[in-house]
Amino acid sequence: MDTLTVVSIDLWAAELWRCLTAMVAELLASPGSTAECSR
Repeated sequence: MDTLTVVSIDLWAAELWRCLTAMVAELLASPGSTAECSR
């Protein structure tokens, strides 16, 4: 794997993690609400 591939995977993983934590936070704050990244 080249550096660009590693970086893009890393950025994707970071975005996914941010998305997941935002969803969890929303669920904890108000159950039944729609998550910000259900796109």
